[in-house]
Amino acid sequence: MADPTVTPAEILDGAPPIGTEGTVTFNSDAFPVLNSKVTPSWKFVEDLTSQGLPNRGRWVKDRYKLELTLQLPRVSGHAYGGPYPISGQVCTWTINGENAAVPFVIVEVPIERVNSGEIETAKINLVQTIGTVTTA
Repeated sequence: MADPTVTPAEILDGAPPIGTEGTVTFNSDAFPVLNSKVTPSWKFVEDLTSQGLPNRGRWVKDRYKLELTLQLPRVSGHAYGGPYPISGQVCTWTINGENAAVPFVIVEVPIERVNSGEIETAKINLVQTIGTVTTA
């Protein structure tokens, strides 16, 4: 028990937040999602006239890109010590306007962590997958 005559170095009111956008799971490890950014991609092809002028354009839907800010797990209240997502791990994410959850694979995990008091976060970058993902 803390000494009631000494000013505490930390005051914690309740538990750390559990994310604003639910959770995402990689290899059975669930991470609260604090922020997400979905970027739709489009390919563009163009037909030209015999003089080389634009004639007709066509946009084709390409893969989504996803950036997630995750809350990293804590052990024993203060120290970070849980799993960390790595490239090649897969998950699904629900995107407005899609009929079903979209599959993604982690392609970039920048080693950039933000520690704001008790809450440590990390941003990861993912790309939509079409088939089965294998790593080597």
